[in-house]
Amino acid sequence: MSAQPGVDLSRIALAGFDLGAQTVMATAGEAGYDLEPFVLPVTVKCVIALSPYADFAGAEFDRRFASIVEPVLSVISADHADPYGLVAVAAIRRAPFEHMPPGQKYLLNLVNAPHALISGKETPGADNDLPARDDRARTASADGTNQSSATGRRQRGGDSQKGHRGGGDGNGESRSSSSRRFAAGTWVTELALVQSVTTAYLDTNLKNDGVAKEWLARDARRWLGDEADFLVK
Repeated sequence: MSAQPGVDLSRIALAGFDLGAQTVMATAGEAGYDLEPFVLPVTVKCVIALSPYADFAGAEFDRRFASIVEPVLSVISADHADPYGLVAVAAIRRAPFEHMPPGQKYLLNLVNAPHALISGKETPGADNDLPARDDRARTASADGTNQSSATGRRQRGGDSQKGHRGGGDGNGESRSSSSRRFAAGTWVTELALVQSVTTAYLDTNLKNDGVAKEWLARDARRWLGDEADFLVK
């Protein structure tokens, strides 16, 4: 099969959400599945696992993730499990990052993002099971962060000199409250965080972009502020 015009098959990223994240992690070398061992082709440069799956059944975590040597970015939320109840404790989604060997492993841990947001859903639904968030929270356009392109990320590198953006709405309120629903503007802001970090990660690994690599290493934590934790090992 021939490639589409403009597609460079010498630099490939594998990405998946939920079940797809489990699939790409297994492809990258996660043990415990009934798969014939294989080596990823050298054209696969990195992996993105959106809501990676983990449980306490099967092999111990140290053995399960020990063979994953490719760069991996895991995107999780401190406050979400999943709508099916398969992951009862959100913190267990940290396990792949914590137990993979060091070397270009990244974890973006959003403070309070729902499962659907991490999937890429662009707007919140009308249901009432969304994580609570102050309706007066900042919108993405308020500080110019509603951009997912490389240009948007470059701009944020400069914004980081101002310090972190902070959590809450500037009135001393907590990051979340169980009585309020996720505001549409806040949804856009949180989605932009995921888009921006994943774009910088892809630029680093697929384009060898030095500016993106420096932003991830030096400025990403400050830019994210209280909205997310960003860990690298």
